[in-house]
Amino acid sequence: MRKNGKRLQVLPHKLLHHLEALSSWKKGEYFPPVQVELGATYRCNQRCRWCYTAYLRARKHLELDRAVFMKIMKDLGAAGIASVCLQGCGEPFMNPHSVEAIVTGKASGLDMAVITNGVLFTEDKAVECLPHLSWMRFSALEADAKMYAYAHGCSEAQYRRLLRNIHATTRLKNTIGHSELVLSTMMLVLDDNWKTVPEVTRIARELGLDYIMIRTASSSTHNNYRWEPDLHNKHADIIAKAMEYDSEDFLVSIRWDVFEGENRESFPKEFEKCFGIEFETMIDSDACVYPCVHFWGTDDYKIGDLCENTFEEIWKSDRKRKVFQKLWDEHDLGRCRQICKQSYINKTLWEMKDEPLHVNFL
Repeated sequence: MRKNGKRLQVLPHKLLHHLEALSSWKKGEYFPPVQVELGATYRCNQRCRWCYTAYLRARKHLELDRAVFMKIMKDLGAAGIASVCLQGCGEPFMNPHSVEAIVTGKASGLDMAVITNGVLFTEDKAVECLPHLSWMRFSALEADAKMYAYAHGCSEAQYRRLLRNIHATTRLKNTIGHSELVLSTMMLVLDDNWKTVPEVTRIARELGLDYIMIRTASSSTHNNYRWEPDLHNKHADIIAKAMEYDSEDFLVSIRWDVFEGENRESFPKEFEKCFGIEFETMIDSDACVYPCVHFWGTDDYKIGDLCENTFEEIWKSDRKRKVFQKLWDEHDLGRCRQICKQSYINKTLWEMKDEPLHVNFL
């Protein structure tokens, strides 16, 4: 699938298009991360069965206030960050300042994206911030209101609002002519909704979205959800029927790799250290910087506080170097999720770091 003459790539990563950062990393020189994931709030209007951050919401209720939120967006632009995705521990649009933050981020030179359950993303919000987004994902879709309410721990009315909001958003995208804007959704295949995979895919295409990603929920030590073992193989024929909706203007991405990965008993040892944390980092709604989602709210792995220092100061600090070294020396990768978003990046980085013999013989 192509958008405005460019191919839509959702896997595995686009790291090789950042050769300057890769060169600096290889030489041990300073460079800012390419991407930041930013949490606007801990609050959420849903209680999803598979949520891996609900344990944090039970512990504290944090939210970026307007002044700090806008300061962070401007600061990240000044630091040379390429992109920011609003996601984090809660629903981004529970924070009343997220729309303004998207506009401010784009004006500060950042490519902006957001992952949202979509229930609060009303047409007025879409009008204000859609022109400033590169992509947007409605986090999960189901075939009917009953299943959606059960999976997301919410009312059936939220499903109907979601469909209205998606329809309004896709219609607006066509109206404003934002040719590179990508709108997508995801279906998390569970032991009780696998039969509806083709139907959900059809709904996503008819709503005017650009693509759907189909995968299982990620395992986590922080929730009670457990998937049906070998689910993807047992129901492969039904899941694969979703590909019938794949076309030149609608991409269907079935993450067989995630299905396989979630059935492994241990973390695949295809790399020995997580170097991806140097290229993508996290800012939580306490305005603090952390190396990845695994360490949100963990003081030992807190890199710095953006209320006290600029991002560039934090990223150049001795504290950041010590935290990263602690993670590389002490953290057991076996405690990580089976398929982390950094996995593919780390394979590439480990290949570069663990240089083989005779590299001049291609």
